[in-house]
Amino acid sequence: MAKLRSTVNNIYSPQHREICAIAFDGIISTPTVSRFREDMNDPITSGRDVIIDLSNVNYINSSGLGELVRINDALEKNSLSLMIVNTDEEMARLIRMLGLLSVLHVFPTIDAALEGIDKGLKAKVSDHHEGATSAGAQKPARKQIRGGAFVPTVSTPAPKLPDARIMLGVNGDQHFHRFLARCLCGRSDGAVVVRNKEEALASLDGGRIDVAIIDSTIPEAREICSELKTRQGNGILSVIFIYPSEEDHNREITYRVAEDEFVVEPFEVREMVALAQSEFSRCKSESILFVQEACFEFETRDQSIAQTNDTIEKMLLQTGLPQEASDGFFYAIREAIDNARRHGNVGDPSKMIEVLYVLDKEKITVTCGDEGGGFDFLSQIKKSRDMSPIQQARDRHSAGGYGGLGIGLMLRCCDKVEYLPPGNIVKLTKYL
Repeated sequence: MAKLRSTVNNIYSPQHREICAIAFDGIISTPTVSRFREDMNDPITSGRDVIIDLSNVNYINSSGLGELVRINDALEKNSLSLMIVNTDEEMARLIRMLGLLSVLHVFPTIDAALEGIDKGLKAKVSDHHEGATSAGAQKPARKQIRGGAFVPTVSTPAPKLPDARIMLGVNGDQHFHRFLARCLCGRSDGAVVVRNKEEALASLDGGRIDVAIIDSTIPEAREICSELKTRQGNGILSVIFIYPSEEDHNREITYRVAEDEFVVEPFEVREMVALAQSEFSRCKSESILFVQEACFEFETRDQSIAQTNDTIEKMLLQTGLPQEASDGFFYAIREAIDNARRHGNVGDPSKMIEVLYVLDKEKITVTCGDEGGGFDFLSQIKKSRDMSPIQQARDRHSAGGYGGLGIGLMLRCCDKVEYLPPGNIVKLTKYL
């Protein structure tokens, strides 16, 4: 799902008026608008004027703009002001087109907003926004709707990711994927177009994939995602799924290697481009520290558990761990998943298990979580450290149970074992 993060700071105007400044990073659209509203609750009730910094917001849709009007109205009831700063040209154009300048105060920079609040002046969109469509400037592309008829653009916008290698898993309208490739890479052949798993695997042999945009309706879409996320050689990449509807996205999944983000049709091409930009930047930053990451989500069923175990075992073989260390760590992971099945979810097939696999340049970390209520992990870890495996087994048998060696096995096969309260999440670490 599209991500949105916020950072709040207290700043002061030149006349020492205290301002609540909140900066957003990500996308403000239908999937994130509830988070946007939640993050704005405290600033609205803080009793101070508010500055919203949109410099790191790649896209805002009508829902987000509507929220800005609501926030402004809420502040004005308490004789306070909302100031919006660092909008890009497209945002500024939307604000003007909708006539929102009659209520919203839009400034080019934070400093300009601080001066404006002291003077009590209503802001205007900055000059460089006003002149964005003047003679010689590039005209914006017409709105492109993926779920409806494709409308050719007046002119193709400047490519946003000219150096990235994009995979497009497409189904249906071939004109759409050509236009999307031009928006991202600058040319129609700048992206690798695949229509099934076989073509996707062949494209991986041709070089690294940075961002994969996959239509969930193409054959073996889930298998393509799994191959992309579990092959160490490709490194950190983002997989974005396109779902035909909310119902398709929310449909129960028996087993999947999860995508990183998704959109639901119909959507604007600009929203997809902004999401791809954001994900490419995230992966580029994470690649400094991380080598590979994959999240497994599956129901508590034998087939799904076996599939997860098999895939993780293959992933461990790619890490370069010595065979004995790799085998031991796999035993610990398998034990953690089995504990999630037996003790956490008590074999209930309707409950989910989530396994997060992260490989960095120093270690492998596997986190396994279930939907159970947890347990007294501190006493069990102490018992596993104080008692021999034979004593632990006998102790469990005398209490009428069986097993009793799981935590002891994990402690012996991992460099670090950590449980998170209330005990339904365990984090296993093995250094390379």
